[in-house]
Amino acid sequence: MNNMEIVKAVKAGMKESANATYLMDFSSGGKINTEYVATVSIGLSLIEITSFHHGDYKIIFEYHTNKFINATVPLSKRHDPNNISSKHIIRKNANTKRPSRIDIAILDSRSFFETPICAIEVKGNNPSKKLLFSDIRRNLEYFKHTGPTGSSSLELALNCSFHSYNDSTKKNYCTTTRDKEDRIRELKNKYEKYISELNKEIPDKISVKINVFTATEFLLSPDADQDEYESHIDDLHLTLGVMVIFARKPISN
Repeated sequence: MNNMEIVKAVKAGMKESANATYLMDFSSGGKINTEYVATVSIGLSLIEITSFHHGDYKIIFEYHTNKFINATVPLSKRHDPNNISSKHIIRKNANTKRPSRIDIAILDSRSFFETPICAIEVKGNNPSKKLLFSDIRRNLEYFKHTGPTGSSSLELALNCSFHSYNDSTKKNYCTTTRDKEDRIRELKNKYEKYISELNKEIPDKISVKINVFTATEFLLSPDADQDEYESHIDDLHLTLGVMVIFARKPISN
């Protein structure tokens, strides 16, 4: 499982969760109020990756942060690598500043010891800045972690969220594809500002990408007339998905 495959699968899972939410209740507009729906959908999408093989990889919900961060560094190493009789140093037990559980953890279990591949945090509709920053900072801890046996080898961490524009009483209500482009641009700018505030906390060798995309929609063309609007008023909806992608190697798409 490589980074590109994981990102594509997570995006597909986010779209599926918003679409399923809309189909279950048209009035929802695909708004993700319960983030566990998206979490499960993402997990199911991940196991569809062609390179995912049972036994080689694990996809675990609600994985302990201490287990994850500890496994980002080697279990042991020789005190003197050039001396075969040198004693082994064992990694020290660690945890994140905010101990809890990761929404989705992906582990490589092909070797004797499981190695973390990716941490995925999922938030529902329009999460607060405080909650987002808390999750992002914790994901960054996994990249920064070092110990007596070495430095973190984690390659990827994702922060996912949703934003719906289906309330006709609000200024950001979306009815046309032109409105959608405005919402995408505004949301991208919002998250870029967030990242700029955290820029000094991001390790030098970690790239950051913000991916804003349509999770589910039914919109009119900008030149739609009043009759067309009235005939589709109950169908109009837009929910956008956002992925903040932290990676050791930049992801092109």
